[in-house]
Amino acid sequence: MPAYVDVKGISEDGKRFIEYVLSLGFDFFEFVEEPLYAEYLKSHPSGVTARYHFIEMITEGGHGIDRPMTDGEIVSTHTEMKPSQVTELRQLYQKSKNRRPFKQNLETTIVPIPALIITGARTFADDFSLYFKTTRPLKTFISKIPIGSSGGMIDSSQTETNVRRALTSVGRSTSKFVGTGTPPAGVVGDLWLNTGKGKLFMFMTDGSTSGTTTAWVEV
Repeated sequence: MPAYVDVKGISEDGKRFIEYVLSLGFDFFEFVEEPLYAEYLKSHPSGVTARYHFIEMITEGGHGIDRPMTDGEIVSTHTEMKPSQVTELRQLYQKSKNRRPFKQNLETTIVPIPALIITGARTFADDFSLYFKTTRPLKTFISKIPIGSSGGMIDSSQTETNVRRALTSVGRSTSKFVGTGTPPAGVVGDLWLNTGKGKLFMFMTDGSTSGTTTAWVEV
């Protein structure tokens, strides 16, 4: 299981909760937010992102409403949004909420996430976010979806579609690490470019059913 690392600013109660989360084998990583939230929701409060505010509205409430907000309530509060855009963002959240259930841009390596962890993460939101964003900082993501075509004429409309899909479907299964230090954790299929040795590694498993072994393997 991941070991707890002391992080300045974590409360004692928050520390105990995070130690409990880690003891269950769960770990969380910061990810690049899907840009569609910011494209549609522009009047979010300062100090938080569009994704943070939208997910807060649909899971907890906001604007004086102490429950998840309806589409109509969101549109009446954020008049720049169309009902279809609210629906699209809800679908985007539903698509990834098994790994990214929080308003903070943190995702898990294991699913499903127990309800107790989700509730605790909201209760100790500041500690939870500070800890994992400090110990598991933002990674660089690449997409497996082609941006344009190779050879022949490039269809600009198709390129725009592929760009949008690439930006809104990033995940840890397509992440890469660049640097001299061994990445703190990996998911099978992740790539690591060791700039010190000039070698490329892939995180792989031997596929055994008892005591599965995973390691960074040179490719």
